[in-house]
Amino acid sequence: MGIQDMMTDKVDVYKLKKRTSAPSYGVPTPDEYYYDTLPDIEKVPCSIQQKSSPLVSQGDPFLEVKDTYTMYLPLRFNVSERDKVEFNGVFYYLGLPMSYRNHQKVSLERVEPKWQSPE
Repeated sequence: MGIQDMMTDKVDVYKLKKRTSAPSYGVPTPDEYYYDTLPDIEKVPCSIQQKSSPLVSQGDPFLEVKDTYTMYLPLRFNVSERDKVEFNGVFYYLGLPMSYRNHQKVSLERVEPKWQSPE
C-alpha cells in the first residue's frame, strides 16, 4: 500500500493572484491580492489529517478558533504558500509545501469568517 492509496480526500485549490493598477497622476498604486470565486484546480486527491486539537482564545469581541491540519498530495499539483483550499465546505490557507520523493506535505490553517457588528 503506497501513499497514493491513502489519498481518499478531495480538495479544490484557489491560487492567490495579484492585480496591479496603473499609476494615477504618477503615483504608484499598491498591488491588490485576491482569490477567484471559482477554483483554479478542482478535485485534487489528498489525505488530510488533524495536526492538533483546536486552539480557542478570546478575540475581540468573539472567540477565535485556530484549527491546524496536515495535507498530503501528489507532486504533480502545483500549490504555493498562501493558496487556499476548500475541504468539506470549509476554507483553509496553505503553509509552505515540503516536497518529498513521491508526495508533498502542506500545513493547513482554518480560515475564519470576519464577523461584522450590526449597525
